[in-house]
Amino acid sequence: MRNRTIQLTMAACVVAGVIALAGCAPQASPSVSSNSADTNSTASSAEANGADAITVNWSPDSDCSVCHQTEAASTQGGACLAATHATNNTQCVDCHTDESTLATVHADGAGKDPATKLRKTKMTSEVCLACHEHDSLEAIAERTADVVVTDDQGKAINPHALPEGRDHESLACTACHVSHVATDTLTEARSTCIGCHHAGVFECGTCHE
Repeated sequence: MRNRTIQLTMAACVVAGVIALAGCAPQASPSVSSNSADTNSTASSAEANGADAITVNWSPDSDCSVCHQTEAASTQGGACLAATHATNNTQCVDCHTDESTLATVHADGAGKDPATKLRKTKMTSEVCLACHEHDSLEAIAERTADVVVTDDQGKAINPHALPEGRDHESLACTACHVSHVATDTLTEARSTCIGCHHAGVFECGTCHE
């Protein structure tokens, strides 16, 4: 009889332990969705790479601020270029126009909160000039003749009037004009120049003779 009591007690302890462990086990995350009238964006959670990955059914009408909270915040106030654009009622898709790539990268999912930047999409100068249509690169260079970036030897250049060359032609407006971070444009311009002129010298031939 005593052995029977001991066995029942041990069984009860095992059952209690299993219940306790079940209560501490990771729970499946609820699916995330957005059903607001002004967006077609919906999302569902799935475990991937040890984190909850979010798959977004992106469309040009999606509310980007649901995930891209940092970028959305940069449109408020006057510290960022994005805020200046916002005052003119510029929407995300007015600048981020590569719909095919956007749909693809959102389908790949994201496991970080807040969402990461759109690193796989590119902003071309043509996108900027589509709105700034009264400007041309030549007109901008003439209007900003007094705007200069200086190298370590004191050589000053107008970043809008760079010498012709493949590397210079590949530069987009966004290489210096950053939308979602409050930063000084000339500082960004010099950083862009030093990215190639890494000796801090703009004169050609000082490094590659």
